[in-house]
Amino acid sequence: MRQIKKSLILFGEGKTEAIFLSHLYSLYRDKLPQTKINTYFGKGGSPQCVADRLIRNHLDLKQQDGALLLLDSDIELSSKLQTTLQKRNVTVIQSNPVCLEGLFLEILESSVPKNKRNNAIKLKQHFQITYLKTDRQSEYTAKLKQACPKLFPLELIESQRGKNTTLDTILSFIRV
Repeated sequence: MRQIKKSLILFGEGKTEAIFLSHLYSLYRDKLPQTKINTYFGKGGSPQCVADRLIRNHLDLKQQDGALLLLDSDIELSSKLQTTLQKRNVTVIQSNPVCLEGLFLEILESSVPKNKRNNAIKLKQHFQITYLKTDRQSEYTAKLKQACPKLFPLELIESQRGKNTTLDTILSFIRV
């Protein structure tokens, strides 16, 4: 029986972040035999609400070696919240530009069109229509979960290392 040396939590602001974090972990799972990683998600809302869910539902219950919290960057984190999360050994990563879909577009297209760069709604619409072939929000998470392996294969993720700070930080956290 293998001894688990590390226990980490990947926590997304919502389901889409958790789907992507889970996908990244699945790409590298074989390289992390002594690391236990669980992926969870909040239900959106303010960074404070999401962080409270992470702490209350996961960090207060078990001893973890660390947690990663992936949030959109459209709302600034208060210094009080940053301090609280640091004390809890939580690495906070904010998607850039603006939201997770902005990060997706940076990975897939290497740059985001300037007219969409600061607008989360436009970034989400552009990603959904272009890559998931839907504009229906009700289909979004199911289509993303199904599409992640094809859209974000290991080769693409590896090619973006060193080019995308947000992605680099996530991969460094899971120690690959």
